[in-house]
Amino acid sequence: MILIGGYPIGSFDVSFIWRYLMFLAVILVGFKFASRGYGRVRYNECYLMINFFIFIKAALKNLLRLKSIFKVTGKGTHESISIFGIIPQFSLCLICFTGIAWGGLKLYYGVSADFMGIGTAIFWSFINGFIALSAIELVTRPHFKRKDFRFIGTVPVRCSIEGDSGSVSNIGISKDLNEHGISLVTFTPLPIDKKISLSIYLNERILQYKATVLYTVHTQYLPHHLHGKMFVYGIKFDGLSRYEMDLISTYCFNTIVPRFLYRFGGRSSVFLKMFFKFYNHERFRRHVRRKITLPLVVQDNGKPSLTAVTNDVSISGLSFTSYVPWELGETLVIEVFTPFGILVAEGEIKQMRAIGVEDSYFIVVKFTQFLTIRKMYFYNAPEKNTRKASAGG
Repeated sequence: MILIGGYPIGSFDVSFIWRYLMFLAVILVGFKFASRGYGRVRYNECYLMINFFIFIKAALKNLLRLKSIFKVTGKGTHESISIFGIIPQFSLCLICFTGIAWGGLKLYYGVSADFMGIGTAIFWSFINGFIALSAIELVTRPHFKRKDFRFIGTVPVRCSIEGDSGSVSNIGISKDLNEHGISLVTFTPLPIDKKISLSIYLNERILQYKATVLYTVHTQYLPHHLHGKMFVYGIKFDGLSRYEMDLISTYCFNTIVPRFLYRFGGRSSVFLKMFFKFYNHERFRRHVRRKITLPLVVQDNGKPSLTAVTNDVSISGLSFTSYVPWELGETLVIEVFTPFGILVAEGEIKQMRAIGVEDSYFIVVKFTQFLTIRKMYFYNAPEKNTRKASAGG
């Protein structure tokens, strides 16, 4: 259109434009609805822009009956792309912005008076050029420093440290993990560049092995009252067997990912959000539940103790996810590990439901009696080899 002034359709007028705008609106709304509000049009278009040349080559090989060769591609997140891999996107970007300049000059010098046609072509050339630039930026910038992806999920972890006065054991929770390492949140400091003993609770399995604390993350973005009481560490596993690595990977795919999707997979309607926001007001609810993840140990007469992580906590109770079912009305003794000490309380199970994930049950407990609050023993570890945490961390 910009070069020769020809149109790809017969009647390019106002009647066509308003119908086309309605079509675009339906496409955008349908995309948001199908992705349940999580989809991003820009990233979807960037994905298509990255793969368009691959699709063209595949279509031509199919039409010409050419034999294709299977190539194994890298799966690590540290893989970088060469300049040859973005030549199609770079060429398209160059063509689009050259066309914009050409069309602008035609309108400016009066070579053409078709402001609507050339203006529309310039608009879409800018959109395509911008998407091509975004695709180039996405594939060339470093996304991750790690070689392998970390699964975002909370798992209770018990760490033991050999000190001068004996072994010190405390419980923390993971922020993310994979078969090579873990990001661990603890309420006591750990020694940097030293070996520690870890016990990871993967439902009924408990993996025990040695690990090395590589670095600590600065926690300046934490509230002031948590400074010196909460610590985040990067830990690398040492000497895991192939079987143990497979157990961690299986747990990540079969438990962490389904629980994550169950928690964030659906979105309430605007009406329900407004209703629950009004309903959760303090005048209607005596104690507001806060979405806080804390490690806890549940004890029940006749059953082995269960180590889990809270979903939310209030002064009247808490909820957690269990891999074993419990009976309504059962009385439990719960130890909740917090930055300020260990809270020991009795509680009664008020609600239990399966959450659609294998061996996962949502348990709601109401506190009936607070027994005691114990302090945690701190290991005096020097703070060194630190990394800066992101604002969203």
